[in-house]
Amino acid sequence: MIGKGKIEIALPKARFNPGDNISGIATLTLKKPTKARKFTVSFIGDQKITQHGLGTNRNTRPVRIYEFEHQLGGEQEYEGGTYPFELKIPEGILEHEKRHKSQK
Repeated sequence: MIGKGKIEIALPKARFNPGDNISGIATLTLKKPTKARKFTVSFIGDQKITQHGLGTNRNTRPVRIYEFEHQLGGEQEYEGGTYPFELKIPEGILEHEKRHKSQK
């Protein structure tokens, strides 16, 4: 999309929890009609993990626990507009990640 326009995502808040519904609006603003194979939004869930070392040493890093892509439109020529969407974060997403790690 660089140079062709912009996409703005409007969400009611910045942080979400397992089981939450994420309702939002993607606004597509284009300089001219543009062909695309698809138009999607992605939900990526990262969890901060803090590891404690010797003394007061701590290391915090993000760990990807979920990634989901939701298609707003298929192959077509886009002229811009607004695209409402709703995604549901799975209820047991954190428990699934804990089980997955313990099986490694």
